[in-house]
Amino acid sequence: MKFNLQGINVKISERIKEHATKKINKLERNLAAQDQVEAKFSAVNNSVICELTLKVDGYFYRTTANVNDATVAFDQALDLMERKLRKHKTRILKHHHSESLKRLYDELQDGSAVAEDQETVQKITKHKRFNIAVMDEEEALLQMQLLGHSFFLYLNGETGKVNVIYARKAGEYGVMELEY
Repeated sequence: MKFNLQGINVKISERIKEHATKKINKLERNLAAQDQVEAKFSAVNNSVICELTLKVDGYFYRTTANVNDATVAFDQALDLMERKLRKHKTRILKHHHSESLKRLYDELQDGSAVAEDQETVQKITKHKRFNIAVMDEEEALLQMQLLGHSFFLYLNGETGKVNVIYARKAGEYGVMELEY
């Protein structure tokens, strides 16, 4: 397993490194060598944000915690990650038979997971087909706003690739450039 600890506008102390490594080692027993865990710490005002990203068998899981102490932020992000993994256990395992995911989910089993496992599995109820129009980012943003959607798929006229423009928190926008 690969574990990456990164500080953005924050210096990572040895205490935080040791704490994070100790906690991640509990998960490491159930992860394969190609699986990845990344922890990013950043400072905003008087608080520390910990963003934890786990990549297992091509699936990405991401959680974020925002508190005053970096170790507490890491612990909260890790707890949220474990909760998210338990929540998605049934859905993922039903469709994909991944040994790494099975081992990881089995490790996270405890009494509190029983209620979450009994959740109903979400189903896709609608399929849509539409033609992708060639346009630039400004046109795509305008089209998305006119439709009242939170994202819009378009063919970038400059690159010739499919892009997705989407609404972010705080009224900002982002563009995903798909590679295929």
